Amino acid sequence: MIHRYMTQVDFGKVLGDGFNAWKNNLVIILPFLFSVLISIAIYLLAFVLIFVSMAISIQNNITPSSIPASSTNLFSNVVYSLIGNPILLIVVLIVTTIIIFIISSFFSAGAIGMAKESLLKGETNLSDMIRYGKKKYVSFLGANIFVSLIVGIGFLFLLPGLIGLYNCVSGYTAGMGLDVLATTMGDSSLYSSTNYEILSVLLVLIVGLILMAIYVVIMTFLLSLVTYSVVIDDLTAFEGIKKGVRVVLNNKLYTFLMLIFVGIISFAFGLTGSIPYVGGIISVVLAIIFVSPWSTLWYTRFYIEVTKNEHADFDKKSNI
Repeated sequence: MIHRYMTQVDFGKVLGDGFNAWKNNLVIILPFLFSVLISIAIYLLAFVLIFVSMAISIQNNITPSSIPASSTNLFSNVVYSLIGNPILLIVVLIVTTIIIFIISSFFSAGAIGMAKESLLKGETNLSDMIRYGKKKYVSFLGANIFVSLIVGIGFLFLLPGLIGLYNCVSGYTAGMGLDVLATTMGDSSLYSSTNYEILSVLLVLIVGLILMAIYVVIMTFLLSLVTYSVVIDDLTAFEGIKKGVRVVLNNKLYTFLMLIFVGIISFAFGLTGSIPYVGGIISVVLAIIFVSPWSTLWYTRFYIEVTKNEHADFDKKSNI
């Protein structure tokens, strides 16, 4: 049986309660700090492993033919090898990202659990992170994989344009050759045909990019409360997906406003990344201290608010 629980939301109270919970429980920063540090460590480890393995290969004279014969420096040889093996780099990057995704789900689930405890009881600690992280890890990971796959499908909108671009470029280099192309540039009909083909491909890419953006925004909106539902309501991945989407559909306007507000805050803080030299570091630090904890607390508080009619126990526990 489906219960509708549309409710009026006081955004001032939601944001204020979330900020106060952060101010009084700065320990909630730690899950995001741990996640970032572990991610950096894994990426560095992956880089070191691939660098060392390539260096050993070169030392054993199993050197890719793309390395210039005049290059005698081992470091330069390894760099040339990596540049000459983009597929290897892509595979390592994908595998490393998947590993980080799997590990970070523990800290994300723990952070939402800490947010719930800080809002309902007024305080939280690392034991809450560990307890929720262990208890909800499998369900959270399953829901997180589902959300990522559904949102990631949006990439398919770019495929026609990318395939067209690849065919266009390969047609120049493989079919005509650079020398032939240079000698035929005087042919205005060929030049016009080439320009038309390039413009067509670019148009397809632009349309695909627009469609992908629209799709990603819609899916992000519909699935924005799924992981919160899994942790806060202690549901399985499948149950959390169903309820998370149902809560969004029953509170479309409020969820959309929350998504916009959090997006603006994230974008504003993200602008610090454009600062020369140190922008990237500043952006990450601000995300760990402010953006990630705030957005988690705000979404947790929002979810509690729009589902409070289903939770009589929330009123008994609540510190808000």
